[in-house]
Amino acid sequence: MKKKIPVLIILFLGFFLRFYDLGGNSLWKDEIFSAIESKKKFLELLSTKSWDYYGYAPVHYIFTHLAMLFGSSDFVVRFPAALFGSFTLLVVYQLTKIAFGQIAGISALLVLSISPLHIQYSREVRYYTYLVFFCSLTLFYAYKLVIQKQKTKPVFLYLTSSLMALATQLTAVLVLASEVIFFCITLTLSMIKNRKTIFRNINYRYLKSKNGLLLMLGAMILIILSMRFVNSFGDFFNSVSYRPIMAPLEYSKYLLNSLAGSKELLVLLSPLAIIGIVYGFIKNKDASILLLLLLLLPSLILFGYRPAAISEINIRYLIYIAIPFSIFVGIGLSVFKKTWPLYFLLITSILSYSYQPLQTYFARKIGDWRGVARYIINQGQPGDVVIPDGDYNIQLLDYYLEASKSGYIIKPANQAIYPKSYPFTIFYLQHDYQKPNGELNPDAIYATEFKTIKIFDAQISKLHLIQSFPVNYWQEAESGWKENGGWTEGDFWGLKVVSNHALNSPINQISYEFNLKESGYYNVWLNLRHDGARGILTYQVDSTTPQTLQALYGKAGEVSPWIIKEKKLGKYFL
Repeated sequence: MKKKIPVLIILFLGFFLRFYDLGGNSLWKDEIFSAIESKKKFLELLSTKSWDYYGYAPVHYIFTHLAMLFGSSDFVVRFPAALFGSFTLLVVYQLTKIAFGQIAGISALLVLSISPLHIQYSREVRYYTYLVFFCSLTLFYAYKLVIQKQKTKPVFLYLTSSLMALATQLTAVLVLASEVIFFCITLTLSMIKNRKTIFRNINYRYLKSKNGLLLMLGAMILIILSMRFVNSFGDFFNSVSYRPIMAPLEYSKYLLNSLAGSKELLVLLSPLAIIGIVYGFIKNKDASILLLLLLLLPSLILFGYRPAAISEINIRYLIYIAIPFSIFVGIGLSVFKKTWPLYFLLITSILSYSYQPLQTYFARKIGDWRGVARYIINQGQPGDVVIPDGDYNIQLLDYYLEASKSGYIIKPANQAIYPKSYPFTIFYLQHDYQKPNGELNPDAIYATEFKTIKIFDAQISKLHLIQSFPVNYWQEAESGWKENGGWTEGDFWGLKVVSNHALNSPINQISYEFNLKESGYYNVWLNLRHDGARGILTYQVDSTTPQTLQALYGKAGEVSPWIIKEKKLGKYFL
């Protein structure tokens, strides 16, 4: 029991770091899209492909979908990822313990438990925590299958975990390729050295038994299911090309720094990993070959080859190499087990240097979409209009705002606004994911006057919310428009539109009826949407003298600056 106490303490620490304040921050861009996808019907998730270069990958969505049966809070949506991240700790501990001993297992468990990289992706609604878990299972059963001379059961479990890894993300093929190479090396050495392994000692009597036949049947079913990935592999490999974008030394530094979590930890953990590789080959050559293949092969391939949609190298596509890295560091630490003061000094140093990167991670906010929705709900009222800059951001914001339920109107600025009541407020959301630290761009706002600007600061998704003055009336449904020549009904942005030649005739006109709650002086604004029409517009409010607006297009086809902005017509008594 005493031997289990350190393991239980470290497991508690690992679970705590993955579940602590799990719903504290808003979901960010990629998480929201994952959550939206997971809301599909269960059967749809079984047959829906993810992004083309990820291929057929339903596992992540299925577990998120099942979690969402218990609610839609950020904690609930992230719960499966944190759970699978925590389970990975158990698998890595067991594998390291079996291959390299108890102390190495405890040490590797500690390194992975406090790994900022693994903690981050264990707390996000994304593929990667599932990928690491199922890849760790394939590694575990690959070891048991070959080195421990286990028989048919590990074959079935290995195939199952491999299938689940591929159904999580197709980059798992790099892990499986490493294990296949390991199997080939083991088989070759077995034939040369006449070693007794599973390849030479299959229990054929067991295969003829009832349990053996069931296992073989299950393995055949898994192989048939794996054929589902044939098309996905084609899409995946067709998108891959040779595109190295950094020097090998720079790439190595990037990977090691990402795995370690900070420069200080890099200095401390890298020598321990090297010691672990050397000592690992002395203690268990076969297991070390398997781990080293998993560490190096995917890293080397991704250095040169990437899908076209991936424009940069990112550690998340290789996150499973955190497994062999943690194990080698754990082996390196176990070398000092006989000099306990030095061992505890190293452990204390690792814990100390891990504090700052972990504190930085838990303090960061990637994007506060939830905060924006709450602010709108607190400051506005049903019937108010929310205009994010683009369809992309409409999906992100509406995940929390739920306009159809809350009564808000959310749509792009180039669509008609039909207010449910007035006066109402317009909220303009400005967000550019490509320029996360960019400042507010007033020229891109579909307004010339606004009441307040609220900034939602974050490391990646900085958000600007611009709140308008109360709008008393915004009429989009004009009266008698069918009788006005030149105006036709069409699908252009969902609006009634005018043809390009319609403005050439002075008889083409359109009128709006203003239904106001009370008489008074009002600022009248015009907000034009057009499809490239040229010409001059005149306007008249009640009995005022007709006024002329400048041409829709300036000289040489130059677009007038007010075309996509509000233009103040004047102050009138209505």
